[in-house]
Amino acid sequence: MRMLRILDLEGTSGLKDDDLDQIGNFLHLSYLSLRGCADIYKLPNSLGNLWDIQVLDVSGTRIIKLPKTITKLKKLQYLCAGNVPKDDATSSIELKESSDLSKMVHEAIDDPEMPDFVKFPSILHGLDMYGVEAPEGIDQLNDLHTLGVVNVAAEKAILHDLEKLKKLHKLGLTGVNKKNSQAVLSAIANLVLLHSLSLRSEGELGLQGCLDHTFTPPSKLQSLKIYGNLVTLPTWITQIQNLTKLKLRST
Repeated sequence: MRMLRILDLEGTSGLKDDDLDQIGNFLHLSYLSLRGCADIYKLPNSLGNLWDIQVLDVSGTRIIKLPKTITKLKKLQYLCAGNVPKDDATSSIELKESSDLSKMVHEAIDDPEMPDFVKFPSILHGLDMYGVEAPEGIDQLNDLHTLGVVNVAAEKAILHDLEKLKKLHKLGLTGVNKKNSQAVLSAIANLVLLHSLSLRSEGELGLQGCLDHTFTPPSKLQSLKIYGNLVTLPTWITQIQNLTKLKLRST
């Protein structure tokens, strides 16, 4: 088992945080999927031992914060987290998923067995149910091709790290608001290879007035997904000459 290169635990029921304590012993792992494992709240620090890992998928879990040790995974190319609805879902399914997810989060907060480190950061630091907080130093993952969904509501510093990930082709961000929106667009403008971008903001105001700043979008951008109350399209959208897919939701 120590030579294992691929470990796919997608949708495994009953998988708990303690079951992952020894994950750092699988030094040759290149692929790890915990997608849809709803009883996983955090990743162990031993994750930092997986120096060969290229794909890490923790989307659909209850993880809201990535460990600092993830910055050691220099070969990581795909990092997927959060709970943004699937692209191929219909509107009715998405509404059900959103409702179920909201219910799950509220039940988790009321759960006496749920650790406090999971309950309270999401309330105190502006994190939401759709993204994860990334640690400082994420810019060390120079080979990242796909990254999302990262919550940028809590710390502006993460945006300085993101703009250094020059190999990014696909990026998903949530927690965009009026306070950080200009910094968000500035960071995105530096990602010259970006092909796909999704931006999300929760609440009644949503993205209203957030995307109106002067902005030069990456020239290779082909897919743009905007989740949240937008009201009007930003003027810079006419500059995206290669745009083939535009998706607007909750607006």
